[in-house]
Amino acid sequence: MIEQRYVKKRKRRKLVAFFSGVATLGMATLILVSFLGKYSGSFTVSLNKGNVKISLCTTENFGDGEGEGDVGEVGSYLKVDNLKPFDQMTYLSLPDDSIIDTQDTTWEIGENSSSTLNFFKYTFFVKNMGTVSAEYNLRVRILDSTAGTGVNSGRLDNLLRVMVYANDGLNKDAHERTVYAMSSEKPNVDLEGNATYSEYISLSPSQARRAHVDFPGFATPFESDDVVVTLPVTYFEKSNMNRYTIVTWIEGEDRQTAGQEAPEGASIKLGVEINAYENE
Repeated sequence: MIEQRYVKKRKRRKLVAFFSGVATLGMATLILVSFLGKYSGSFTVSLNKGNVKISLCTTENFGDGEGEGDVGEVGSYLKVDNLKPFDQMTYLSLPDDSIIDTQDTTWEIGENSSSTLNFFKYTFFVKNMGTVSAEYNLRVRILDSTAGTGVNSGRLDNLLRVMVYANDGLNKDAHERTVYAMSSEKPNVDLEGNATYSEYISLSPSQARRAHVDFPGFATPFESDDVVVTLPVTYFEKSNMNRYTIVTWIEGEDRQTAGQEAPEGASIKLGVEINAYENE
């Protein structure tokens, strides 16, 4: 599991990396759209290099030709073009962790027969290729959210689920991950009958019992209205490597859909910022 302690009062030299998609208004963003949405886009990871020599790659090899799998492109920019609109799906339909959280599968595993995306997943690696100790913060942000049109004209914020895997890049059997969602507008009930504003990942306890499946649990609330989560990593030493997989989908079992489809034409833009510093 990645070390996530945050050490304050440390001198830093700031570098910036952006992890996102469709270029609009001078920024790169990932656009997720609801069923029948008309948008398609791209997904990028970019890094500004400096005294802290941190690099990005879609495989663990970082261009050295050693180890298992293909040698991925190494550098400061990774990109996926022509993402399809999103359909609704449910957490219970996601593939196993070992299939999602790996360099061996691409984002295309989320496509369905209608040429839309049930879910989007992207795996990449961050490696310290320099000679100095570093630290960095990975922050998943909501950059924009636009309501849909027509009878069902709501927003996607409350329906969005973001699952973040964060693990040692060389440990293929480790799949530590957390699902995030916006806090519920109305109180939910936990397994002990207590009220909570944490959102269900998918089914409620009563729905899970009726379906004879395990209760999926509660999502971790978003950090704020526009920040999903901030993951700090400290003491990122020479040759250290971390693996990240970001998974997003529109949760079809969310109670706030009330059995309806997600708002047609609604869109939400996500971006991931990586701010890196040199330890001194």
